[in-house]
Amino acid sequence: MQNVKVLFLLIWSMLLCAALSADIVYIVNSESRTLSRIDTETNITDNTFATLGLVPNLLCVDENNIYVTCSGDNAVQVIDRETGSLVRYISIASSSNPWAVVKQGNILYVTGLMTNKVYRVDLQSNTVTGQQSVGISPEGMAVCGNKLYVANSGGWASGYAGSSVSVLDLESFTVVKTISVSINPQYLTVHGNLVHVSCTGNWSTVSGHVDIIDSALDEVIYTLPLGGNPGAIWIDGTNMAYVGEGMSTGFYLYDANSLNLINSSSNPLTPGGIAITGDQDNFYVLDQNWGSAGRLFRLNRSLQILDEYNLGLVPTDLALYSSPTDLDDDLLATPGIQVYPNPLGRNGTLRVRSEYLGQTHFEIYNLRGQRVLKHEVSKGTAALDLRDAGLASGIYLYRAVSGKGHVETGKLMILP
Repeated sequence: MQNVKVLFLLIWSMLLCAALSADIVYIVNSESRTLSRIDTETNITDNTFATLGLVPNLLCVDENNIYVTCSGDNAVQVIDRETGSLVRYISIASSSNPWAVVKQGNILYVTGLMTNKVYRVDLQSNTVTGQQSVGISPEGMAVCGNKLYVANSGGWASGYAGSSVSVLDLESFTVVKTISVSINPQYLTVHGNLVHVSCTGNWSTVSGHVDIIDSALDEVIYTLPLGGNPGAIWIDGTNMAYVGEGMSTGFYLYDANSLNLINSSSNPLTPGGIAITGDQDNFYVLDQNWGSAGRLFRLNRSLQILDEYNLGLVPTDLALYSSPTDLDDDLLATPGIQVYPNPLGRNGTLRVRSEYLGQTHFEIYNLRGQRVLKHEVSKGTAALDLRDAGLASGIYLYRAVSGKGHVETGKLMILP
């Protein structure tokens, strides 16, 4: 009876966490010059949620606003996230061709594709307060620690000869290092202390790669030969990296911890899309569908298509926003326990990282509610060797209780 009670509490707490948010997906329709809003709970699609400026490209979202780069206006358009109304235009620089935007605190960082610069925008004054020259034709960006990583595509005219990643110190806003990478880097994402760089290739004779940069060394430590024309990268809570395809012919998959390539251009997953985002249950694939209305696919983790949404013309980017409910804010706290890799092999090594002081009780249960493993974890990272644990492949539940009573739960998948 006690085992059944523990299992019920574990499942109930996981269901509570899943119910804490309602997901909204925002999509930039570049040719239609509109912003789509999709409520994933009601499946209501509004393809004219907001009117965009000239040549809108990429976006980022916070709790209040949506920020869209408009290359034709040389500006960032700020849109109210709830109403879709225009808040303001923020001018960047003449002929800068703003491309990507990321937000860090009260600062926006914007790449200028044609000026080879990154611009710093203060959101209190809504003005450009700094600019820094980087490499040729900068596109995507990502923040890791106190550094900004900028993908310099190298420029089509030179055959992407200047392909590199610029590393900027955010405090001084200066370039501290330039890293050579594979041909035509366009998108970046951060996973732990590693920066994953999607390099699209030259669209013809040179295929694409994902380069992995160690932010402690600021060097490329590994290269994944995906092939094709890799697009944007999204890494989920189980450390799986989903990569879009620039021609929307499929998408790719690799393990962001082991860097094991699972699906490349030789065995792509479908449906196709240039960019991917998601949550703990579903993920969304953005199909540009050149020449007609784009599409957004919602898939579950078994790769089954659950929904298909029609969009505007030539969508270029998407972002998912999870709006919290009024439930206890303690349940929304940043997790103090990280469990990885997940999934992992039954003879692998499970790592449990705890941010809590003192001892944390870590336990794994099977779906019958029976405890199959327990371990005491101190602050830091513990390695649990599963070779002698006798665990069969399947789904397990874990529970971690800190010395001060913080409880965290989750799912763990054991592979054969």
